[in-house]
Amino acid sequence: MVDIASISTKEIQTLKHFAFVWLDSNAKQSDRIQTVIQNLEQNHIDITSIIDCVQFQQWFESYKSQKQIILILSNKFRNKIIPKFHESQSIIAIYLYSWGRKTSNRWAQKYPKVCIVSSDKNELIKQISRNLTDSAMMGRPKSDKVAIKRSHDCTYISEIENPWRKRTQIEPACLTTFQFVLIDLLTRFNKRASAMLDCLCLLMKDSIIIKAHASILDLKHLPNKTTIFFVSSECAAEMTGELEHGEPIFILENDKNKVDYRKRFDNDEDLIFQLADEIYRCCKKESMELLESDQSSLAEEKNAVANQIHIELKKAYKSVSTNETVPFNGTTILVSVISKLA
Repeated sequence: MVDIASISTKEIQTLKHFAFVWLDSNAKQSDRIQTVIQNLEQNHIDITSIIDCVQFQQWFESYKSQKQIILILSNKFRNKIIPKFHESQSIIAIYLYSWGRKTSNRWAQKYPKVCIVSSDKNELIKQISRNLTDSAMMGRPKSDKVAIKRSHDCTYISEIENPWRKRTQIEPACLTTFQFVLIDLLTRFNKRASAMLDCLCLLMKDSIIIKAHASILDLKHLPNKTTIFFVSSECAAEMTGELEHGEPIFILENDKNKVDYRKRFDNDEDLIFQLADEIYRCCKKESMELLESDQSSLAEEKNAVANQIHIELKKAYKSVSTNETVPFNGTTILVSVISKLA
């Protein structure tokens, strides 16, 4: 199996940030699989072997770690596992292998987290480590045989021509107690609103989660943080009764009679400005808490980001001319683990 010595120190350190699960009915008996697992364990990489779907369901329901999961899956279990678990926020990538079999890969186009591996088993961990250490590929596994179709069913930000990206030098921050979930909004945003959202995503690292539809929102597996929702009016109607703890919710409203510019907004740009205000408030709150706990250095860093939020947002706003504010339907890129300022 894979010679762990052939993987660089940097790649090994990257692998340590994730929890690996190998789901294969022969995982316990296969010498080749066990050799890989033992090699990874010797390098203090978190990996679990599971032999059936029921056992995986039980493991997943009891999983409490903050590490995101990389699932290595035999082709035998794809129909039972992928549709059910693909949209979980806890799972960042699914590597599916079916060596020695020639099957159509067209089905995989609607599952952007799936990477079909057709290379030799010896190359599997090398391929995963290469993908993970390439920040541009984080959360979007690379297949050597299949061009995975990108979709709006996962966590995405707009990939548009945004001059703001080239100018800013602000280091991103990560909120530890707050997160922002946007649902059913991307296709409703014009280019300017998309550029503004792009700006906030890059500044806030992993604190903004974006979903296409309320039906695929997995509240159970969201990180355990205070959640603030930004949704379409249609989504708000679907979510009635779903939120258990009175989480704050801001709505892009279709009904002009309901617009109040506090919780309900009639245009996408005002909604993004509200998102920026909420992010600023949460950054300031965490900064104050850090200061009170004598973590002055971290407090200053978070406060510095808070003070730049509206400055950078204004730059992003101005980076798109008014005659370009048309509905955005361009290409998208996945941002799930590493947000990198270009």
